[in-house]
Amino acid sequence: MNTSITTSEDVEVIIRAFLTSSDVMKILGCRENKAYEVIRKINKDIKKRGELAFPAGKVNKYRFSEIMGIPLEFIDKVIKSEDK
Repeated sequence: MNTSITTSEDVEVIIRAFLTSSDVMKILGCRENKAYEVIRKINKDIKKRGELAFPAGKVNKYRFSEIMGIPLEFIDKVIKSEDK
């Protein structure tokens, strides 16, 4: 699931709805093991709520933002820099 936005230059930018372990590592400044631990915990919480979680190694960026208290704007900035 991707969200499309249009920039002022009328160029469409796709922003992912999920984060990978690499994204989590950059956002939190942690190692790979800790990133996977955070992803597992958040996905476990998502499943407890009866919602669908992303496959192993990926996490919903909106839930990640909510639980970790990190603004979506910052997360999207990290994603955009990685996707280039």
